[in-house]
Amino acid sequence: MERQRHAHGRATGTTANDTPMPSARKRATPRSARKNQTPSRNPHHDQHAHADDLASLTYEDRENITDVFNALDRNGRGFLPISTLPGLLESLDLLDPEEDVPVEWIAEIDPDRSNKITLDALLHFVSLRYAENAERQMVSAFRLFKPDAVDVFSERITLEDLQRVSAHLGEHISDSELRDMIEFLDSGNRGGVDFSDFKRMIHKTGLF
Repeated sequence: MERQRHAHGRATGTTANDTPMPSARKRATPRSARKNQTPSRNPHHDQHAHADDLASLTYEDRENITDVFNALDRNGRGFLPISTLPGLLESLDLLDPEEDVPVEWIAEIDPDRSNKITLDALLHFVSLRYAENAERQMVSAFRLFKPDAVDVFSERITLEDLQRVSAHLGEHISDSELRDMIEFLDSGNRGGVDFSDFKRMIHKTGLF
């Protein structure tokens, strides 16, 4: 399932008390106009997940997740019933309407079996899922250069791979330029760009 980081308002589930599920995908206001805003927060939601655990979430991701949570937590209790999880995940583009929530996901977001979802637990859970989705997209991108690779983590993109892809795209790039690309990205001087080098390049360019 390809994730849309700036999600687009597909799911609008409802809770048992018919509270409309706000979409986490709407981006009505440009980022530049929102950068000085802070997410609206319920006073009971002041305990934030550790920043290192939320590395895959953008400011807007956190804002949207928080807004969805607060809209459903109308009484400010600081938690949502576990029954709201399918609608939450649909609105965050992590679950299709016809799918069931995997049992391991329920255990991950509610390890104490309290039948409650806290904001911190939701932020942490979504951050992990977004990171997994980004990893899958990077693996797919790497396979564009190594289509026959059985294990991308043991492969390296070579000069021949770049020559083939550039020719397929109709790009006329000299071999010396292609070698320069490999040397620039090949952090271990191993004669090719491995998956860790590829990921580093992807992160630096902001492609995922």
